[in-house]
Amino acid sequence: MVIGSSTKEIERRSWKGPVDHTIKSQGYSEKWDDYLLNNKGILERIKNKKIVNVGGGHGKEAEFFLENGARHVALLDIAKGQLDSAKIRIIQKDINHLDLFCGDAENLPFKDNAFDLGIIFMALHHFPSHEKAVKEILRISHDVIFIDIMNCTITRILTKFGFFKKEWCGIEPNRIDISDIQSIFHEKKIQMNVQFYFIPPYYGKREIVSRSLFMISLIFSQFLLTHKSFGNFFGNVAIIEGSR
Repeated sequence: MVIGSSTKEIERRSWKGPVDHTIKSQGYSEKWDDYLLNNKGILERIKNKKIVNVGGGHGKEAEFFLENGARHVALLDIAKGQLDSAKIRIIQKDINHLDLFCGDAENLPFKDNAFDLGIIFMALHHFPSHEKAVKEILRISHDVIFIDIMNCTITRILTKFGFFKKEWCGIEPNRIDISDIQSIFHEKKIQMNVQFYFIPPYYGKREIVSRSLFMISLIFSQFLLTHKSFGNFFGNVAIIEGSR
């Protein structure tokens, strides 16, 4: 397993965003991205907020936040290739109020309480130390939202059978344990709300399969994963909200 500074160097070199942001894709993963971002709680909390988007990549989420009422977004990512792509997005989409920063999520270059809201969308599992990254974004933000993959029971079982071993760039995903986040929030006296989802992986391109799998897993999540025990077993993705 590659960890620490080696992981950061791989991430820094490997990730590069697209050069044309006018091309829209609506595959299986994009369906889920759109659904998670359009969560009612998120839409309500981003309005008129100054947001830091840590691990924001090529700016897809930052653009969404601004389109839905955010006052200003600071996007930070460790990969220069992602930020170069975000610059292209800003030009192609004529985006205002978006600033880009190259930096490390575990050592954020911002002052304490500089932002109303800190958001990490599907990036926390790339960071070697969840504790350092979470404490850093809590330091600079009044409230936080994390949307990411979880180290739930079913994922641990499937991993033993050879599934989910590595990211495409060769590193092992550092999935989030909900108990670790709870401990940090408790220490900082922050209230936590969690919504679990079961999102089975699908990498094919057949629309009927993509749509059917999305609907079935969404119904399953909405009706069963509201119970904590089911969420901890099946919830391989979660929206975690923290409010002071």
